[in-house]
This record gives sequence, C-alpha cells and structure tokens, in this order.
Amino acid sequence: KNSLHPFQERVRRKVMNLISNKQKRFLIHMPTGSGKTRTAAEIVLDFIRQSASKSLLPRNLKILWVAQSQELCEQAAGTLKWMIDNKGTSDIEIGHFYGSNEIDNDIVNHPAIIFCGISKLMLNYMKPIWSDIKRDNYLVIVDEAHRSVASEWVKALDFFTEHSSVYLLGLTATPGLGSGPDGTNLLAQYYDNNKIKLLDDDYTDIDNPISYLRKRKFLANIEPHTIESTIELSTQDLNQKNKDSFDFDAKTLEKLSLSPSRNLSIVNIIKKHHKLKEKILVFTCGVEHNKILKQVLKNNDIYSEAVDKDSKNRNELIEKFKDKDS
Repeated sequence: KNSLHPFQERVRRKVMNLISNKQKRFLIHMPTGSGKTRTAAEIVLDFIRQSASKSLLPRNLKILWVAQSQELCEQAAGTLKWMIDNKGTSDIEIGHFYGSNEIDNDIVNHPAIIFCGISKLMLNYMKPIWSDIKRDNYLVIVDEAHRSVASEWVKALDFFTEHSSVYLLGLTATPGLGSGPDGTNLLAQYYDNNKIKLLDDDYTDIDNPISYLRKRKFLANIEPHTIESTIELSTQDLNQKNKDSFDFDAKTLEKLSLSPSRNLSIVNIIKKHHKLKEKILVFTCGVEHNKILKQVLKNNDIYSEAVDKDSKNRNELIEKFKDKDS
C-alpha cells in the first residue's frame, strides 16, 4: 500500500503547507505506532519533488535523518528505500552513518539521504567531509526529537541547521520530555513553537490522539497480562538498564530469552489469541528470542514470521501482517 492513512495525510499536508509558506522548523507529535516514520518519509519525498520542480536546491541535495539508535536508523532507511523503489522517485543515494557503517567520500558528488546515528555524528561532524555535506544540506529530520534539546545533540544539530535556508523537522511521541528544569518547553522553542499534532477531518487539533486512533482501530487497547517466570533479576541486572534508551544489556536480555517458564507463558498467551483467529504482534528480547519463539510456535502448529534488522523482506512482511485478508 503506497498511500497514507487520512490522519497521516493531514499531517503531511500541513507540513508541506508550512514549507511553502517559508516556515523552517516544525515538530510533529504523533503517538507511538501511528506511523511517524512513514509520514516523515512521505514529507521527505515531497520536499525533494517540490524542490526539483522549482529548481530551488542544488543538484547534489543532501538530507540528513538523525536518530538515536541503529535500529531506528535502519527502520527509517528501509522505509525510505522501499518508498523510493515503489514510487519511482528520481535517483538519490541512501547513505548509512551509524553503527559500523561509514559513508564514502564520493557521496558529496551525488544527491543523498544520509541516515546518521547521533552518537557517531557527534563524534565526527567537525571532519571536513561533513562541511562539504553541510554545504548541500537543506533538510534535517530528527527522530525522537524530545532528546534534541540535550546540549550534546544541540551542538551537532546547530552545525547543520545554522543557515537560514535549512529546514528542521522533529518527530516525537513524547513532547513533554523536552521541558527544562524551570518548566519552559525548550523543545517547542527549538522548533519555533510549530508543533503539529494529529488533525481531524476539519484540520482541528485532536486533543487525545491515542483515544482517537484506538476508536478507529489504528492502535490497540491495552490489556495487561502477567507473564509468569521463575527467572530472577538481580539489582545489578536492573541497574544495567540504559537510562537513555530503556534497553537492558545483552546478558540480561539473554536471561529473559532463555527462560523456559517465561517463554511458555508468552506462548500460552499467543495460543489463546490464535484460537480466536486474531493477528498477534510480539515484541521479543532480540533476534535469538525471535528464533526460539518461532520454533516453539512451529511445534504448536502456529505459523509465524520474525522481523529484525537483517530481514530482506521486512516491509513485505509488515504489509502482509497489516493486510486484513492475509
């Protein structure tokens, strides 16, 4: 499916209207699971097409997409590539600058969307190649934008957006986390107080977007279940949690993945919903946990697919899952 849902389309139109009216900074607030990445990707392609049609920007246009984690970079890059392939957008390279990925010096000679891990970018943006990229950079997308007012992030973002011709688009599900100690909304200020929320059919802000999306079956209602497990996490295990990304370290995740009682509890919940012919989306502890659960489900005659960063057909599997008839 190539089109946006109506609520996503209204956000896209509002942003493009602001761009047409020479606004430079915007903050999109959409709940987790409502398609921030997909909506922003459409805006990126519109920005490229609009700029090309008006011959406003350089031939070797650069767009930076900045995110905190490798997984977020890979997700966004996969979405953009899939859309470019399906929409026949003019040739544009996709650069990867996160994890162990590096960009080739030749990228400065081509139009490109460069996906950057913020940690790696902060360590490298003063190198000469980034000054060359900055010269042709006219749009910066910041995923998890509520983190962008952290002093370390600001230095790097300011480097690329200091010129008045550069557009800055932030994406967040939690804009309240951008407040300063005195209650000032630093996040809103950084994005020129252009906060874009979900809009109804009359283009009026929706006060409770989660309720709006649940009523229309775009988001699920939460029904908590206790997962029984004999595994015990020590204080040290709990302290290993990364405070910024809410990720546990690899050893703790391995403990959770290998717990037979915990996995049995998860499978029993899946079996209950499978009998009702419901589609089930399971967020696991990682790639190995995917494999374990997939094998256990296969032994129970339940078909499943695992999606991770290395899945070649990631978008195909996601679209198949979303298809009501599949």
